[in-house]
Amino acid sequence: MKQLRAISIGIIIWIIGVSIYTISFYIPILEDPEFQANILLSLGILPVVWLGAKLYYRKKSTTKGYWLGVVFFLTATILDALITVPYLIVPNGGSYYNFFTAAGF
Repeated sequence: MKQLRAISIGIIIWIIGVSIYTISFYIPILEDPEFQANILLSLGILPVVWLGAKLYYRKKSTTKGYWLGVVFFLTATILDALITVPYLIVPNGGSYYNFFTAAGF
């Protein structure tokens, strides 16, 4: 497995995911903006991860999809802990515990 390549694609996936989540607050469709953001993220992240896997496997890698998924997930979790929670969640009254134990996570 090319770890740097997998982590780089994981970072791109995380950036797109955070962007989808954040932008969805500016498009009022539902009355509960957080619920709306979770729905849009859930629907939007699937094609983004598929695209990330397609980019990774373009180089004819023999890495199992499970391990690539683990790298993507761990990358997103670490970036959430380092960036998302302290800069987006905590200033709005949230906490690490609330973020990581939420059903949406």
